[in-house]
Amino acid sequence: MAEIVMPQLGETVTEGTITRWMKKVGDPVLQDEVLFEVSTDKVDSEVPSSASGFLTQILVQEGETVDVGTAIAVVESEAGATPPQPVAATPPPQPVAETPPPAPVAATPPPQPVVETPPPAPITYMPPPAAVTPPPPQPVAATPPPQPAVETPASSTDALLLSPVVRKLINENGLDPADIDGTGAGGRVTRSDVLNYLDRSGPRPQRGEPAQAVITTESRKPEPTTAPPAPAAQTHAPAAQTHAPAVRAGARDEVIPFDNIRRRTAEHMVRSKATSAHTLVAIEVDFEAVEKVRRDSGATFKAEEGFSLTYLPFVARAVIEAMRNYPKVNASVGDDSLIVHKDVNLSIAVDLNLEGLIAPVVHNADTKR
Repeated sequence: MAEIVMPQLGETVTEGTITRWMKKVGDPVLQDEVLFEVSTDKVDSEVPSSASGFLTQILVQEGETVDVGTAIAVVESEAGATPPQPVAATPPPQPVAETPPPAPVAATPPPQPVVETPPPAPITYMPPPAAVTPPPPQPVAATPPPQPAVETPASSTDALLLSPVVRKLINENGLDPADIDGTGAGGRVTRSDVLNYLDRSGPRPQRGEPAQAVITTESRKPEPTTAPPAPAAQTHAPAAQTHAPAVRAGARDEVIPFDNIRRRTAEHMVRSKATSAHTLVAIEVDFEAVEKVRRDSGATFKAEEGFSLTYLPFVARAVIEAMRNYPKVNASVGDDSLIVHKDVNLSIAVDLNLEGLIAPVVHNADTKR
């Protein structure tokens, strides 16, 4: 018996989705014959069987997603396959036994005399219950008069100009910018000023508590507002969330369902937006020397390798050299720290006929010449 497991179709692939089985239970299977199709976040691929025999069990159905290495089917060899059970021979019919004569019917005993039922007891008259007088209503307490209107003093921070990051940090922690000493240009409050103030002032309020001050980016004086009467019980209404409007297909639009590659690509792009710094640096570079090498060695390279010499290997080598000269570029942000990676593993995205991308990794690329 051989177990067929979910293969790992890429270094970073951790799970796969069965999209189609090519065989049914009971079908013969040859080794290296395509057994099923699998979809991952990198590639859709046909997977051959690792053994010959008969497909006796399918453990993962089409559309299900399992981790790499999970058993998904069982293939048994011809010798190990369970043979069909022989049909048991029908036993010959048993001879019909002769029916014995019926036993004589016993004589019916005479009926018992009917016992006379005594007359029912007379019904005693019960007087109706006395009416219950309801208690007098309790006096209603007089409603207290509303509290007098209290004018809300204008915040001393309305005239401050703050960056969006500082404004968000102050609002999340319920701070008053007037209490924070600014060290920026013209006494402007910076992010470091807010963090230092939080370190000195103790624990931060919980996320559900209302902020003490609302910061605006405009330098204007708001009109005084009147506070409403205090309610009997305070309830915190959840903040309204803004959702993007749903896109509806028109009469001439084509709706193409996401396959696994496109779905995972979208998830990874959103995660990258939240975890990676997005910057753009444009530098003009003279490629004349690279172009000269391509012209001089292009024909020889194509004859030896079977494909043309492009700019990609030169760009890849430049990236590797930059990481060696500036090691902090090859780093990740940890818990209040920078984790610098000593290994240079170069990943290059490869297009799959405009249907997705895979990113093969060249390990220790700085050691390959």
